[in-house]
Amino acid sequence: MSVPRGERRLVLLLFLATLLVRLAAVAVMLKLDARPSFDEYGYDRRAQGWQAVADDLSRGAVVPEHWRQAYDRGFQPPLHPLLMSTVYTADGAGAARARALSALWSALATPLVYLIARRLADRRAAAAAAWLHVIYPAFSFFGASLWAEPLYILLLLGAWERALAARDVAGGEAGGRTQLRRAATAGLALGLLALTRPAGLPYLLLLPLAFLGPRRCWPGRRRATGVMVLVAALTVLPWELALWRQEGRPVLLATGTGFNLALGNNPLIADGEGATWLGPETHVRLRREVAGFAAPRGQTPEAAMQAYALDQVSRDPAAALRRVVERAGLLWSGDAFTVRHLVHAVVRPQPLPLVAVIWTLTFAAYLCLAGLVLRGLLIPDRLRHRRALLLLTFAGSVGPLLTVAFSRLNLPLLALLLPAAGVGWTHRAQLRSRSRRLLLGGLVAGTATVAVATLRPVIETQLMPSAWARPVVAPVARAVGAEPVFGDMVELIYRPADGSRPDSLRVEPAPGTSLTVPLDAPGRWTVSVHPGVPWQRGRLGLRAIPGSMEIVVDPVRADLWWVDQDLSVLGFPGLSMRWQGGAAAYDHVE
Repeated sequence: MSVPRGERRLVLLLFLATLLVRLAAVAVMLKLDARPSFDEYGYDRRAQGWQAVADDLSRGAVVPEHWRQAYDRGFQPPLHPLLMSTVYTADGAGAARARALSALWSALATPLVYLIARRLADRRAAAAAAWLHVIYPAFSFFGASLWAEPLYILLLLGAWERALAARDVAGGEAGGRTQLRRAATAGLALGLLALTRPAGLPYLLLLPLAFLGPRRCWPGRRRATGVMVLVAALTVLPWELALWRQEGRPVLLATGTGFNLALGNNPLIADGEGATWLGPETHVRLRREVAGFAAPRGQTPEAAMQAYALDQVSRDPAAALRRVVERAGLLWSGDAFTVRHLVHAVVRPQPLPLVAVIWTLTFAAYLCLAGLVLRGLLIPDRLRHRRALLLLTFAGSVGPLLTVAFSRLNLPLLALLLPAAGVGWTHRAQLRSRSRRLLLGGLVAGTATVAVATLRPVIETQLMPSAWARPVVAPVARAVGAEPVFGDMVELIYRPADGSRPDSLRVEPAPGTSLTVPLDAPGRWTVSVHPGVPWQRGRLGLRAIPGSMEIVVDPVRADLWWVDQDLSVLGFPGLSMRWQGGAAAYDHVE
């Protein structure tokens, strides 16, 4: 990657500044005792599995259990957990080091933002774009997480930068070794991108198309385009063959692609939600529907997911189109993941005023960045390859629009659009056309309207707030017409104590939901405590069997997060409970 000599110090400064900011975010995560959650949990387990497989290979034989943990039904491509596994140890530890690895990937992306913006705009705009990558809150949050976004963004920007470098080769060098080498590097990055997340698949098709450009440029770019596509295909091929062998059928990148397609295209989706991606009870109903669809066709439900989704689209195209529009809104909603870590109590509970301030700042930061992007796209003659940039933005939107959508998936698109934001910041006074200013005002107002309107489904289905965060979430929910159900995960721990004890314990974590557990041996049970209706605070009911001893407790308190609460003083010797943070209101008992 060629950096102009006079700009190398700036590029190094940008890298070091980003690394410092991201490592500071990692330190905050560790200080707040952040645990792998949601998709992070899956990445963490697969990384542990790949580390165990590597140890097995060094001994000459792979333990089937280790392979199953690493492969995990082929639900996602392998690259991200495979690279994470390099910092794990045999005892499964390594999540903290993996967060630091994510910070490094995010820091490496900042120089790429600068180099790309340097090819698309002037030096001032490139510097502004890179500094926006340094300071934008969501980039820091994910740069300190176990999600695949930092690696995915790094590979996406790497592919785009190398494609631009190959595209800039002109004259007698077109089609020569320099262009072919750059195109091959872009193809390698594209292949690795698809092995990180299936959402990278459209880029395998559309980035070479963006590189090819207008018809008049084809003669000088045909060979390089072919090399780019060939290298990308060869990079993906070994995993594709492994999937085919493991599943006994052709599978495109991951078995989860069909499942996600079915989540976004089924009759069980509630209005405004775009998909059934977070409702376990609805998932059970969906799997039953797919099983009924698959049986007459002689397929397994897993193999029939894609066909089921396409059948649903053909049955009601209007409903399918409406869901695409809903998912488009959710894709371009404000960052909900930073806020969810707080209100779901994934991290140690923080002062509620601070949570409210962070929520406000992340929402405002998204609107400001979106406004800069829109301004930069509308300023004339300052941003080159505008059409190619929009084509790549569309490519990154295809997956979420067809399957499930939420704010995390707009982060790679925002990274692509940072050069436009840099232009919007440094040349903001150059939007002189009245019609363009009116258009910008309308687009910014529309973006803000979408961000506010999507708060309702985001709060109801994505935040999954703890009852502890009710004072912060409730006012926002009322303002946007949302009806959140506050739920919390509680672990019950039983250690037999001296003296008399009941035979069993009846646990009632939610109205109409109960679990009876034996008390003849030590045990642990995790339940989701929630009221079953919006707005209320859940209570945990415990009753001894036989006997009349019965209590109702509120397990949620900020200073008792992951702390054992002894219930023997309430008449249940040997029993304690531990509040573990928020829970999806759909989950009753685990």
